[in-house]
Amino acid sequence: YMGDGLMILFPGEVESGIRSAISILEGVKAFNKNLITQGKESIRVGIGINYGEVAFGIIGSEYRKSGNVISDTVNLASRMEGLTKYYGSTVIISEYIYKKIKNESSYPIRYLDRVRAKGKTKPVRIYELITEEEKDKLEAIEDFKRGIYYYLAGKFDKSLKIFEDLNNLYKNDKAVEIYRQRIEEILKNGTEENWDGTFDHLSK
Repeated sequence: YMGDGLMILFPGEVESGIRSAISILEGVKAFNKNLITQGKESIRVGIGINYGEVAFGIIGSEYRKSGNVISDTVNLASRMEGLTKYYGSTVIISEYIYKKIKNESSYPIRYLDRVRAKGKTKPVRIYELITEEEKDKLEAIEDFKRGIYYYLAGKFDKSLKIFEDLNNLYKNDKAVEIYRQRIEEILKNGTEENWDGTFDHLSK
């Protein structure tokens, strides 16, 4: 337990983490139904999943000991969990997870962004696992991909048109609004030299 969050380790295949996230969301859905019947507000969760090496050990003194896991892998997973609020996502996975998925068609996934998290120097591609409640994102997934393609290719006018159209159709897709605003800013002020599509997140 980490405050109001959980850190879970999966020593097996990477897809066990994805299946666990889906199972957690099914539990949250049932829990929210119960809350709503009681006239209470539903809750949301954000999940970040990463793959890599970790260091596990027992930390403390003879009076108090606890197991702990530390590594950049853990830190990045934590950063991605925080980014779920920014992008309006429920589950974000890293490129290291994405590359290990044996059958991509088994899960509804869309490319989300290329980011440099606070405190990191190396950018990482992140992807969004679309949940069954997010049907709008599934309907728009091909157009979203085209918008991203033009954005990364530096064809900002074409990309903006796609994201404007998507924004008119899908008001609740926060990532669409983020790209629309980001591209408008680029068209107004230009890009930095050697721009590669990386977005720097300055807060955790």
